[in-house]
Amino acid sequence: MPAGLWFWTPFPVLASAIGLGLLANNWHPFPSYAWREHRDLFSAWFHDETGLIEITTVVFLLVGAVIAARAVRAAFRAGWPWIGRWLLILLAVTVYFAGEEISWGQHFIGWQTPDWFMDLTGNRQEETNLHNINSWFNQKPRGLFAAWVFLGGIVVPIWTARTGRVPDPATSLAYWFWPTRVCTCIAVLAFVVAIPDTALEVFDVPVDHGIRLWLQPTNGSELQEYCFAAFLMLYFASILYRFRQASEFSQPARREVERIRALS
Repeated sequence: MPAGLWFWTPFPVLASAIGLGLLANNWHPFPSYAWREHRDLFSAWFHDETGLIEITTVVFLLVGAVIAARAVRAAFRAGWPWIGRWLLILLAVTVYFAGEEISWGQHFIGWQTPDWFMDLTGNRQEETNLHNINSWFNQKPRGLFAAWVFLGGIVVPIWTARTGRVPDPATSLAYWFWPTRVCTCIAVLAFVVAIPDTALEVFDVPVDHGIRLWLQPTNGSELQEYCFAAFLMLYFASILYRFRQASEFSQPARREVERIRALS
């Protein structure tokens, strides 16, 4: 894995979205016609269903899914089915994330959501997806995933660096379950970009307050989803890289480890 990939992959789009969002918010007086025109142009480029943030989010997820599939195959071929099953779960999460992000292709193809689907699911936003139905398809799994990103992307790498304890890849599920420091930067960014939106909501700042022009240059929720997608891609890439390193761990050695574990 190239040394700078963990940092530079998400940075250009993040910097562009925040920088150009601030420019669109503050270049012209609010809420003049010129302000609305520039803001609409920014939204079209970055926040529409086919905008830059949405497209790159899906690209990260699809690339991650391909890498995950290769890692799953490597896990089963190496004789580590428990790792393969864990990666299969994350692969399903990634495919669901990508599909929901583009309403399973509706944003690009443009079909009309059937009435029977809206009646069956209660989805009245005329989109072919599940995350608009209730919190079990959106907020709750997102909260669990965010907790894993926070623990695995920030807490565990810090703890590992401070203690120097690295799990044994041959005997420890933790080595494969938790992300490594390669994901730390994007994990931190995933929570930093959400701070302004959260602060404005907590303090109940009016929607027309001028401070929003500076604290909310872009949609923090969409940026966080973008970072989560990049996090998954980098996690799968690091897993595959670790598998290639672990290939030096021979079959006889693995059998000896399993024998020792069975006796303990």
